[in-house]
Amino acid sequence: MSTTLSAHKKKIAIYAKYLFNKAKSECEHYNNYHRFHTGIILLHDAVDLVLALIYEAEKLPKGINARAYESMLLDIDENLRKRKEQLESKTDLQVLNQIRNDVKHKALFFDASRYTHLPGQVEKFMRKEMKGFFDIDFDALSLRDLVTDDSHKKMIDEMERLLEVGDKKGAIVKMAKIAFDIFEDPEFLGGTLGRILKRDRGTLLPNYDKPVIPSNEATVKLLELGIEPQDYYYFKELTPSFIWNNVDNRPECHWNFVSDIEDNWTEANLTFCKGLVVDLIVKCEEKRSRFETPHDFLECYEYVVEPKGEEAIFYKYEPDVPEGRKLFGLSPKKVVEVHKLKKGEKLYGVVLNLYKSELTVLSEGLPHDSSTRLGKGFVRADGVMLKKRNKKTGRITDLEL
Repeated sequence: MSTTLSAHKKKIAIYAKYLFNKAKSECEHYNNYHRFHTGIILLHDAVDLVLALIYEAEKLPKGINARAYESMLLDIDENLRKRKEQLESKTDLQVLNQIRNDVKHKALFFDASRYTHLPGQVEKFMRKEMKGFFDIDFDALSLRDLVTDDSHKKMIDEMERLLEVGDKKGAIVKMAKIAFDIFEDPEFLGGTLGRILKRDRGTLLPNYDKPVIPSNEATVKLLELGIEPQDYYYFKELTPSFIWNNVDNRPECHWNFVSDIEDNWTEANLTFCKGLVVDLIVKCEEKRSRFETPHDFLECYEYVVEPKGEEAIFYKYEPDVPEGRKLFGLSPKKVVEVHKLKKGEKLYGVVLNLYKSELTVLSEGLPHDSSTRLGKGFVRADGVMLKKRNKKTGRITDLEL
C-alpha cells in the first residue's frame, strides 16, 4: 500500500532526483578522477534521502543509529522480506555506501571503471521504490514543481517542449534567454543601478551592454544563491550570450565558438543545462521570497551637481586617431567638452565613482540623442559640489559622504 507524501516530503523527493541527475552527469566522466568521485558522493546523498522517506513511511523504530544509511537500508529490506518482497539493487546500494565512506572519511580512492554501473542501479532503485512506496512516477518529478511564479513555469514549459520535439538549438537559445532574464539582466545582477538604468539602455555603463559573465560580481551572486560558479560558467560555454542592443532596445543572441558547435549539444550537456536553469529559477525565487528588496539611495534620491566656482566643465573621451590611420588595440584619448555648467545652475541625475578624482554623471541635462533619456559626462570632483534631492518631496539637502 503506497503512502501519499506531504508537500514538504515531496520537495525532498524532488531534491533527491535533482541530486541524482547531478550525480549521473558527473559519473559519466569516469575518466575524470575528481568528477567521478564527486558523482559518487552525490549519488549516495540522493539514495540517503529516498531511504529516509521510505523509513518514515514504513514507521520503522528510531534507534540511535536508525537514520544512518546502512541501518535504514537493512531495516527497510528486512521489513520488505516479511512481505516476501525485496529492496531493489540492495547489494549495489551497499557497495555505494562503502566506497562513498572510503572516499569521504578515509580518503581512499578507487578505480572508477569498476563502478560505472552504479548510477544505473541507483536509478532502478529510485524508480521502483518511489513508485512502490509513494506511487510517484520518477520521470514526473521535476524542480519545476518548486517554482511558484507562473511566468517562470511558462519559461520551463517552453524549454521542455523544444527538447521534446528535438529542437536542440531552440532549446539552448531558450535556456540562455531564461538565464539572462532571471540572473544576468541588470535588474538583478546590476543591483539598484541596474534597476534604475534598465529603462535607459542607451546610456548604460559599458559592462551592461556586453556579456556580464564571467565576472567577480557574478561569481559572488552565484555563491549567494547556492549555485556553483564553475557549473554556471560551463553552462555559459555551452549556450549563447544575450546582449542588449541599445539601438533597438532589446536583447539579442550572440553565439560563441563553443555554443555554436552541434557536437556539444549532447544529451548529457542538454540535461545539465536544463537542470541548472531550473535550479537557478528556484534559487532566485527563494532569495526574492526570503528578503524584501531594501530601498536604495538611487530609488529615494537623485544627486544634485553644482559648480564650486564660476563654472564646471563636463567632458567625454574620444579616440585620438589621425585621419586616414587605422585603429589597432588601445588608442590615445582626447578630451572633448560636452557641457558647461555655470554658477547657479544644477544638474540632476546619477553620479558614479564618488570617491575618485573624476566623477561620472548621468543626467537629462547633459547632451543625449532621442533614443536615450540621459546624457553622460565626466567632471573633476574638486570642481563641483554634490547634494541630494528627495524624489518624493523635492527637498534638497547636503550629501554626507
